[in-house]
Amino acid sequence: MKFAVMADDFTGAADVGVQFLSSGRRVAAVIDGCSDSSADVVIRSSGTRNCSEKEAYDKVKQMFSEIKEEGFDRFYKKIDSTLRGNIYAEIEAIVELIDKKESIVIAAAFPEMGRIIKNGEHYLNGVPLMETFIAKDVASPVKEGNLLKIFKDVLHISLEDIRNGIINEKLKNNSKRVIIIDGETAEDMDIVAEAVVETGYDRYIAGAAGIVNYLFNYWDRKNRVAVISGSCSEISLEQINNFLKENCEENFDIINMNSEMILKKQFVFNESIGKRDIVMTSILHKNEIESSKEYFEKSGYSNREGSALLSDVFSDYAAELIKKSGIKNLIILGGESSEKILKKLGINEIELFFCIENGISVAKSKNMRYNIIVKPGNFGSKNCIEKFYKILKYKQY
Repeated sequence: MKFAVMADDFTGAADVGVQFLSSGRRVAAVIDGCSDSSADVVIRSSGTRNCSEKEAYDKVKQMFSEIKEEGFDRFYKKIDSTLRGNIYAEIEAIVELIDKKESIVIAAAFPEMGRIIKNGEHYLNGVPLMETFIAKDVASPVKEGNLLKIFKDVLHISLEDIRNGIINEKLKNNSKRVIIIDGETAEDMDIVAEAVVETGYDRYIAGAAGIVNYLFNYWDRKNRVAVISGSCSEISLEQINNFLKENCEENFDIINMNSEMILKKQFVFNESIGKRDIVMTSILHKNEIESSKEYFEKSGYSNREGSALLSDVFSDYAAELIKKSGIKNLIILGGESSEKILKKLGINEIELFFCIENGISVAKSKNMRYNIIVKPGNFGSKNCIEKFYKILKYKQY
């Protein structure tokens, strides 16, 4: 996903750039002219914070026209968190150049920095913006503290709409070109981010840097990753556990299938499997290796026979999981498991793109549907799964 970002001054551009950078994306800030950058996020400053309205309108319209020529998937108009600058003129310039059926969302609240929006009114640390020292800024005084007075013909999403669960319905029925959304808490901003992404209103968004981090939770959900480990090597077990320690488990469905569960085919995927990234393992901890051997012996299998059968059935489950979840980004640990899983997915040929560690590369299936990293059990650095995850999650290939 390619992002184009425009701010009205360079520090504002850097501010929002940090938010994108923290998500693992590559960010380029253009000082002057057009961009030929291959970065995920290209940021520009229009330098219009202290211009006249007419000059700001003309500059932004020209710059946005150039941005459209270069192409993007999502556009973010960074506005000052205290509404300084020529917000109306700049948003109007953008609205004139987007498709008549499209709208721009203005989500200006930044609760973590004491900036909230209630009924369109901006409050700074609990005080109406026009009553603060910011409003009297010498170079760029605030002209109006209520977004509903700055923009007239709009759809307004209130705090009540957000908290009563009707934001999606209002967005789906929208016919206005500009949408003003309130926000008072982090929970409000998270609901707003989810709603605009789910309803498709995330192509054009304006706001302070605050909403960006919440949008990542839902933008990245669309680019889900599955980490599948059928390897019982101690190196792979350490790598998987390092990855889980570094990441919040709430962001993943973690499926650890013990040998007995796999061989008796007792596992059933639940309905929530279609929402988050997935980590699926046949063994997660070292002591489970001995438990598997004991189960093989109890069931009349040699370790070789039991391991082969375990690999077959686990591969069936893994392929079923990948198909049901719709995930197209795969990190697979274990040479034998990876070959079986890919075959069960109908992949008989992959194209290697580039090496990311010794003996490990990013590949695509021949039909280009799957992005794949296969890691042999005993290969890879200590934190390689985190590295591979970011490569696929943020399309760094």
